[in-house]
Amino acid sequence: MNILFVCSGNICRSPVAELLLRHKVAAQTQVESPTTWDIQVKSAGTHAHADLPLTLAMEIILQAQGVESAHQSQRLTW
Repeated sequence: MNILFVCSGNICRSPVAELLLRHKVAAQTQVESPTTWDIQVKSAGTHAHADLPLTLAMEIILQAQGVESAHQSQRLTW
C-alpha cells in the first residue's frame, strides 16, 4: 500500500502525518510479521520549497511522541 500525505509547504501537516504513521507502522512490525504491514509512506507539498526542515513547533510535537525526524521538504510531482 502506498500512502501520500499532501499539504502546501511540506514543513508542518503532511510530514507530521507521514512520520507519525511511519512510527506506528514500525511499532506494529515489531509485534507482527513485517509482511502484514507492507506500507510505503511519503509526504509532499503543492507549493513546497525543497530541503526545508520541519517547523520548530512540529519538531516539539514529534519529540513529545518519541518520533525522530530528519525531514526535508519536497514539492509534489507526478
